[in-house]
Parts: sequence; C-alpha cells; structure tokens
Amino acid sequence: MKKKKKNQNPGRARGRAMALRVWCPRTSRLALAVFQQDLKKAECRTRSTTTALVKIKFLDYLQKNFRATQAFQLFEKTMQRWRTKSLNSFYLEAKVRYGQETSSALFILACGGGVRLKEHTEWFRSDENRMHSWDVLNYSGVPIEEVDLSTTAVNFSSFEHIGELQNVKVMSLRDCRHVDDWCLTCLNVYRHSLEELYLTGSSLVTERGLSALCHLRKLRCLDITGLPFIINKSLIKVLLEDALPDVTVIIEDCA
Repeated sequence: MKKKKKNQNPGRARGRAMALRVWCPRTSRLALAVFQQDLKKAECRTRSTTTALVKIKFLDYLQKNFRATQAFQLFEKTMQRWRTKSLNSFYLEAKVRYGQETSSALFILACGGGVRLKEHTEWFRSDENRMHSWDVLNYSGVPIEEVDLSTTAVNFSSFEHIGELQNVKVMSLRDCRHVDDWCLTCLNVYRHSLEELYLTGSSLVTERGLSALCHLRKLRCLDITGLPFIINKSLIKVLLEDALPDVTVIIEDCA
C-alpha cells in the first residue's frame, strides 16, 4: 500500500528555506529555488482549500435561510425599481430645463459612457466610479455626434433617454452584456444620421437583431465581431452588404 502524501504546511516550508539560508550560506541557488517552489505549491493548496470551505458554508447558509434570501432578493428588486424611477424623474426634469441633447449627455455619463459634441474634439467621459464633470451643462443645446457606451449596463429601457437624438453619427456598444435584439430595434430612430456602429462582444445579439439594422441607410461601418450567436458569419455579411450597399461589415472568419 502506498502512503498518501500529506499536504505540506506553508509555515514549515518557509522555515526550512530560512534555516537553509542561515546555516548553509554556500547552498546552491537550485536548492533554494526548489524550496521556494514547494512553498508556493503549499500556499496554493491552502488557498484553494479555504475557498472551497467558504463556498460550502455559503451554500449551507442559503439552504438554512431560504426565506431570508428571498426577502433580500425582493428588497433588491424594490430598490432597483426605486433607483430607476428616481433616475427617470431626474432626467425628465433635466430635459425640461436643459433640452434633450444635454439630458441625454448626462444620462450617458451617469451610465459610465462618454459623448463628443458637434464641432468639438474633446470628449466628456466619466471615471471608473461613474463620476463625471458637469461642464457639459455649459453646452446646452449643442448636438451630440458620438456616443460611447462600451462596457456599460445599458439595456432596452435606457434608450428612452437617448432615443430622440437626431445627430448621432457614431455609436459604440462594445461589450455591453445587456444589449440584445430589442435594443437594436431602438436604433431605427438614428436612420437619418448614424454612420458607424460598433457591436463588438455584445453577446446577446443574434441574426434577428441584425436584420433590424437594414433601416440605417446612412450606415458606413458595422462591426459585429465577437457575437457568439451569429453562426453563419459569411452569409450574414453578404446579406447585410446587400441590404446596405454602402456599408463595410467587419466580422471574423470572413475572407
């Protein structure tokens, strides 16, 4: 019978390495490297074991406190509805006071995105904590030409605040995990201005949603790389370029 190897104690391995350095100053670097490698392996085993125990305890807690978990989820949904209602009322008031363009710009910045105004080269962007400057209020009434909502949590309801913009030429929706086919149907309002659209990595988009883009007659560039639900990529590219003769479709695996 083979004896099972016991997990090495990180403290013991560290002590062996320190003793080796103190009492054997002429020991080769290779021996020290072996002890350091053993130490890292022992620490990784300890860390993975701790993570597994935490997961087990968490699942056990959820099982024993099922009603409390349901109450917490209900509270979270209630708070989400309250925040959405508060945001809607705020941006409706901003629309009345500053106009549609400025109200939409504030909403985009609050979502963590960025905007570029017409005849301006600089961008207005929010930081990692969605904090932004209020300098955009100084440009009340100036149309928005470029919108960057990449990696934000925008969804179908978000287009209520940005769906009335009439001068948007470029829109980026890269890596937006909540953007789906319904969101693409909302882009029909930009059919007279939108020239570039980037949907890279928006994993919920399918062929049905892309078919709604055929109304964007001024579209010149369409990036649909990284969409897992698009199976026949070559066919989709041909159909889009046939429906929109002036568009350049960017998609992977197409020679």
